[in-house]
Amino acid sequence: MTKPLQVSFVAEVSEAIRRAAAERKLRPQVLTAALMRAVVMDGDLIESVLDGDNPRRLAGGHARDATTGLTLLQEGIVYLVGLNAGKDGACRLSISGFHARLEGASWHGVQTALGALCSKGLLRRVGTGSRYVPQPYALTAEGRALYRHLAASETDGGEG
Repeated sequence: MTKPLQVSFVAEVSEAIRRAAAERKLRPQVLTAALMRAVVMDGDLIESVLDGDNPRRLAGGHARDATTGLTLLQEGIVYLVGLNAGKDGACRLSISGFHARLEGASWHGVQTALGALCSKGLLRRVGTGSRYVPQPYALTAEGRALYRHLAASETDGGEG
């Protein structure tokens, strides 16, 4: 059985959905489900809606996983830290190393996401980095649990 999909929207999109639902005297969830069914299943209108545009750009803002509250970039970094951890649990990828492995991610976006993940308690800095040696990062206990969840998932997780 497939897991249900939970999606959260950026504020601008959420408000637009709420307004459209209110005009039709519907709950936002009902309107969203009806639209997704019409676009994805009944009419197979995905290509017409996307019209050759990059879906990540059309999404506007950073998509977040409704269950973790993290952006896809942040989830990608947690996954890479877990995947590239050495015997001591530390990942020694440079920011450029993360950047090269995360499709569409900017160098600054990776740097910001690493700091945010440390603040959220999912990553911790190990020792110190220098100009020639990347700052090592390791997963915390909560980060390891998230890594196991992501490693069991069948999604790509890449986003810029």
